[in-house]
Amino acid sequence: MVKKYSDKVVLLQAGDHGPDSHIHCRGILSVKQRGTIKRAVRSAPMTVGAQLHANLQNFSPGRRVPYDHRSRRAVSRLVRAERSSVMEETFPGIKIDGSEGSMNELAESVSFEKLLLRHNDPADSFHLDAHQVVSLGHQFSDGVRFATFSTPSMLNNMARAKNCKWQAQGHTDGAFNWCGKEIALIGFGMNCMGAHFNPVSFSIVNSESKEGIENSYKATCGGLYSMYNSATLCSNAECGFCTQITHQMTNPIEPEKGAEWARCLLTVDAQKLHYQLDNPCSDNSSAYYSTAKKLFGADTKVGQCGFHLSCKN
Repeated sequence: MVKKYSDKVVLLQAGDHGPDSHIHCRGILSVKQRGTIKRAVRSAPMTVGAQLHANLQNFSPGRRVPYDHRSRRAVSRLVRAERSSVMEETFPGIKIDGSEGSMNELAESVSFEKLLLRHNDPADSFHLDAHQVVSLGHQFSDGVRFATFSTPSMLNNMARAKNCKWQAQGHTDGAFNWCGKEIALIGFGMNCMGAHFNPVSFSIVNSESKEGIENSYKATCGGLYSMYNSATLCSNAECGFCTQITHQMTNPIEPEKGAEWARCLLTVDAQKLHYQLDNPCSDNSSAYYSTAKKLFGADTKVGQCGFHLSCKN
């Protein structure tokens, strides 16, 4: 058999071709190569096929795959198949096949509103975990691809920022090419003293547009206030969810003054499910600039990433 690559031609001599000829190889990838690729996908499911293919060059010769067109397609097919298998295991009972229906089903299964209702129901043994992934809002229909995800602990970073009594500095940015779908991810988080970034939420959107940025921020704020206005707290000192909420509502140093966040919950902004940022920041996106002005006021000074500003063409 002759195999032609961009930089070489390989001649392979084999014996009689029979049913046993395919035991050690499926198509162009050997058993060893397939096993390596599958393990790599399970270690980092979001890695794209091209990057994983390039990483194979760091393995032993038997696990490397030539970089010709046919091999690239074989690796990409296997990566997609294995990723689907991993996702099915991650979300039991929900087949994530890229359809709008599966995404709606996934978001509904971790709806924060529904999980809070279960958490508050004395007849239900379910209790929210501080690190439970929750959906704060979603829509996958009529051409809209949107969902905002967070955890109670990450949402609490907004309360912690207020209790820090430092200027409320929030950062928003988009990322692309996470999968074959035409979507973007918008990440939002808060800065605290010491210039530490604390993530709050991540949103799937059609694009890094005004609507996507505004909807993701409003969904995040809605989830934050729902947690503090709706959750019934237990007295278990080992409960991470309830103790985190309690800690943000108390002032251990000056108990008589109360926590800054407790006072924020009594403001007009809280009634409108709005969280005011003193310094909203992002890259040099005109969409974010105008959205920040709309959300936080026309006089708001919108910060921009110094790296992006210095790399303008």
